[in-house]
Amino acid sequence: MVKKSIAAMVTICLFIVCFALPVQARYSETNSIVMSLTYGSNSANCSITITGESWVTGIDKVNVALKDSSGSVVKEWKNLSCTGSTFRFNKSASLSGKGTYTLSFTGTVHGDTDERVSDSITKTYR
Repeated sequence: MVKKSIAAMVTICLFIVCFALPVQARYSETNSIVMSLTYGSNSANCSITITGESWVTGIDKVNVALKDSSGSVVKEWKNLSCTGSTFRFNKSASLSGKGTYTLSFTGTVHGDTDERVSDSITKTYR
């Protein structure tokens, strides 16, 4: 019984090692994107941090939108920017009621090349 369990575990480990695909980086100039969408008292707290690689000189043309489940814009922030390699955004928006909301952004990271970045997060306000 123990030998069968060990053999099964070894087989599973070999399967994972042999067939695991390497994860490719999504962006070459951008190290990480962290987004947060939280709720409280009929408001949405929207947070975005874009961290570029060490050689990034700035992040600009950042457009942020909070939309409801029908795609209508609740709040927009346009043409935001920063110098250096880290862009931080933290704003709140009033909500008309409960529902599902999406926080999204697009922007340009300036390093060795100009790289367009974008992401979104969707959460339900209950």
